[in-house]
Amino acid sequence: MSRLVNLYRLTQNDVTGFDTYSNVIVAAYTVGQAAHIRPDGRLWGEERDFPEWTDHPENVKVELIGQAADHIKDGDILCSSYHAG
Repeated sequence: MSRLVNLYRLTQNDVTGFDTYSNVIVAAYTVGQAAHIRPDGRLWGEERDFPEWTDHPENVKVELIGQAADHIKDGDILCSSYHAG
């Protein structure tokens, strides 16, 4: 039996207004891993600029909200809140 991943709610207040993300629900094994997942599913340090979210993983608030079902994988994005303008 494989280890289940946790579900985390990530929020940030660095980048606000239109065309930004305010929060996202992600699957990860640890708080540290969760904080490095961007709403586009990429990790910090990958090549793409992402102005819709904070540039600093340390400014991401990470809240454990539960454990994922067994079909949810590490790094999956389950839901996000995008403020289109």
